[in-house]
Amino acid sequence: MAKVALFIKSKAKPGKRDALRALWEKHLRDLAAANAAQEVYFYCYDNDDPDTFCLFEVYSSAEALAANAQSEAFGAYMAEAGPLLDGFPEVRQTTPMWIKD
Repeated sequence: MAKVALFIKSKAKPGKRDALRALWEKHLRDLAAANAAQEVYFYCYDNDDPDTFCLFEVYSSAEALAANAQSEAFGAYMAEAGPLLDGFPEVRQTTPMWIKD
């Protein structure tokens, strides 16, 4: 099975980026840390825009990605985070061709 990587760029409503990170920590941080199929996870703040944050994730398979997206924790996060987001995130799904171990 091929690994799957996601590049996600999201924008918070003005001044809400830290509140979104707090919700991520509440709902998703421990899940990501414990999920062996979620092999790589970066949560980053954009240095040029105080309301933008980016994620980079690598999953062991498309099935692992789908299972994560359908998790109860992700649903709970989105229910609380949705009103703080400024539009839909920009999502790129890619196939890693080489990963430095």
